[in-house]
Order: sequence, then C-alpha cells, then structure tokens
Amino acid sequence: MGTYMEQLGEVLDPQLWSAGHLYSNPAVLERVHSDYLRAGADIVTSSSYQVSYDGFARSLDASVAATNQYLQDSVRLAKHATRLEAPPHSHPQRSPKTVSELLTMERQKLVAASIGTYGAHLANGSEYSGSYGCTAEYLQQWHLPKLQ
Repeated sequence: MGTYMEQLGEVLDPQLWSAGHLYSNPAVLERVHSDYLRAGADIVTSSSYQVSYDGFARSLDASVAATNQYLQDSVRLAKHATRLEAPPHSHPQRSPKTVSELLTMERQKLVAASIGTYGAHLANGSEYSGSYGCTAEYLQQWHLPKLQ
C-alpha cells in the first residue's frame, strides 16, 4: 500500500507508514483498495500492518480504545471498497455450466487482516530477521488483541 500511496503523492509517517492515514486521510486508503480491486485484485489487505498499541500511543497519543477503533476502521475501509467495486453477480442462484460461464462470473472480493510483525513495531529492522528476543508465548499475547 505504501509504495502506491507514495506514487499518488502521499507522504507516509516514518513510524506508522500507511497506517498513519487511518488518522490523517482515510479516504486515500479506500482509494488504494478500490484501485487494486479495479486492477483485478480479489483480495485487499487492511491498512493495519503498522498499527500497534505502543506505536499509536507514541505517535498519535492514542488510547487502547482509539487504537482498537483504528484497527476496526482499517477493516471497514477495505470492506467498503470491496462492496463498491464488486459488480452484481450475473448468476447468483446457480452454478456455472461451462468453463466460459465460470470465467465470466465475478468472484467474491475479500479482505485480509494485516496484523504486521512484532519487529515492525520495534522499528529496528528485526522484522527481516525474526530475532525479537522474546518467547513465542509473548508474541502470541502481543498479537492477540489485534486479532480480536
């Protein structure tokens, strides 16, 4: 998302990357999702890769509740784009009878949650090595609130 947003002229927050736009310009996030869908994507990812409770508290002075709302907003924006860009199904009640018919049917557009890595939150390059200096159990507990 970030590379395309920069091509659109957006300046990304060096700590929050494209997730900073959940605060500053959510409309551009929805535009990116829509552009990807119009280009043929079947799945878009939420703009939450760089969202963390510590990172949003540090960069935006966001509370846990506010960060939860940003996470929900990232999914809501992506879902909204899928509804806007999904054409009506030509044969909603029956299965295709021919390969040609199957190829012309529109597939459902999906949203994947982007929860990011613990290393991205640390912003020290460890997302590339996986050397976080913590246990697997800690990582599970760290990611769980975002998944919820």
